[in-house]
Amino acid sequence: QYVMVTLAQRHLPPKAPELEPLGSWTCSFGLGAIAITAALSAAASATGMCGGAPLPPPRRSEVLRAAVLPGLGAGLCWTAGNLLSTLAVELGGNAVTVAQFQASNLVTSGAWSLLFYREFSGRAAAVWAAAAAFTMAMVVLLGFEKVKE
Repeated sequence: QYVMVTLAQRHLPPKAPELEPLGSWTCSFGLGAIAITAALSAAASATGMCGGAPLPPPRRSEVLRAAVLPGLGAGLCWTAGNLLSTLAVELGGNAVTVAQFQASNLVTSGAWSLLFYREFSGRAAAVWAAAAAFTMAMVVLLGFEKVKE
């Protein structure tokens, strides 16, 4: 790590240009995601054609109901969350907001497992609820730790 930092200090300009969170950064992220998705899809198709028996073609209504609509909904929710988290980091800084995102994601996924999937109940659910409440209280308190400039 020291070598990389030293090389970067010697060979990079002293201040890199700022990336606009709603412009250049989001655009480059989106283009990279499209490229990686296309490459992975091509690799999966090539692997399926070369190595195994082809899968029977699914019926269009089954694919639409089972994969496309839920996948599109999840992708839109993730994209909105990613964009809003980028803007929040721009406003509040990495130290506070990223920790808040991680804690919120942990509590949200736990709530889904408890309320929707019913993976646990009884005493375990009560202990989880207490831990989630404590975590969210700490997230709120962490928000007050932002140093004013």
